[in-house]
Amino acid sequence: MTVEGMRVLRHAALAPSIFVEAAGAASGKRPRWRSAGSCEIVNEGQALTVLRFRGLFSMRICYEEKVLSFAFSAEDGFQGRLRLKLGAIRGEKILGAGPHSAYDLKGSKLALPAGGAGNGAAREPIFFSTRGPWLWLRGCGASWRFGQKTTEITCDSLPENLSLGFGKEPASRMALLTGRRAETGRPRRGRGRLPAELQAAPVVDVESAGGELAGAAFLRTAYGLAPAMIADTAAWERTLLEASAREVLPVQAAQGDAAGIVAALLSLSLAGEGNAFVAAAAARWEGASPEAVSAALDMAIFGPLFLIKGDFAAAGDSALRALAVAARFYDALKPYRERCSELWVERGIPVLSHPALSYPDEEKLWERSDQYLFGQDLLVAPGATDRDGTRRLELPNDAWIHLWTSRHYPAGTTVVHAPAGRPAVFYRARSEFAPLFDALRQKASRL
Repeated sequence: MTVEGMRVLRHAALAPSIFVEAAGAASGKRPRWRSAGSCEIVNEGQALTVLRFRGLFSMRICYEEKVLSFAFSAEDGFQGRLRLKLGAIRGEKILGAGPHSAYDLKGSKLALPAGGAGNGAAREPIFFSTRGPWLWLRGCGASWRFGQKTTEITCDSLPENLSLGFGKEPASRMALLTGRRAETGRPRRGRGRLPAELQAAPVVDVESAGGELAGAAFLRTAYGLAPAMIADTAAWERTLLEASAREVLPVQAAQGDAAGIVAALLSLSLAGEGNAFVAAAAARWEGASPEAVSAALDMAIFGPLFLIKGDFAAAGDSALRALAVAARFYDALKPYRERCSELWVERGIPVLSHPALSYPDEEKLWERSDQYLFGQDLLVAPGATDRDGTRRLELPNDAWIHLWTSRHYPAGTTVVHAPAGRPAVFYRARSEFAPLFDALRQKASRL
């Protein structure tokens, strides 16, 4: 089976790509696999074919609107395990499957248990290829092996569905993925906007930060709006689900540094989460560096939600001052944040995205997992990469202006000073929001 020039699946009884676990395998021993055998092929229309493996299962194969879908149904009570070998594309990177900080999964093996991803540590069984279709498995846990020539999927049970999304450009494949998740995901990850009140002011997690912080004058917006509070956890989770918003938890940044947080964020974004975000946390988490705590606060500014967690009052005056300044910067970016939400709903590109989605001709951008685009106009590179407090980053092929100094920079590798509270952030010189960004620079110079 070849789709869009890619050989996806080629199965024959003597040259199989579809396997079932052989009966009678002893517990604890290496499983034995056998070919699913020959199948009966039934064409039910131009876009729908059924492969029937008698006594085992049927596969309904449908290719419609750039999505190749395999729907599985058991026969004769089949409850065994299934293995599929799909074609792969040389030179591709396999990303997504967030949240995690490993970034490129090509050449690796991993196991994802069954269960829907909520706001915890569960990972999304969605893989985004830089050169080929994305993969989305539903209805079972599975082990994945991403080889150079094949992708091997070992399912713990018969899956409900396996989908592959095709498209010429990475951005078109991402829009296809987010639309598909909104239509068919369970739980359904919507492509709606976050409520205006949650984007207009900071949000305080009362359970961890305390109710007093929500009433702090320094967290009020320029229009006097007080922070929102999370009082009903169930309602909060429903709100996040409808807007495809999910928090990157500290435990998911394995390296414990700024780069690990960004990589974990991108792994969620590349799995189709439209409003992935990082909370501003008061305390250091296990294994995290002070740089990582500072970077999380910076990422809360340059993101769709400013969620405050932890006891900032107990963290000291310097922590409260940093929080107050960050809240003012977040407030100043409200018009831009609203535009980013509109684009997410209209186009299906996550609010925080990998730069290569917007600059598809620059494949070298896929090598970077430590910077992201906030909307279409802001490039954010949290943390410092060198001991002297500077940050090395890659600017895509555009004209850029450094947010804090208003200096112009060309595309390419760039190094700038990036102290705490002033991360490496650049905006496109031709952005319609350039006056807003320059006003933020002027505000920052007075703080």
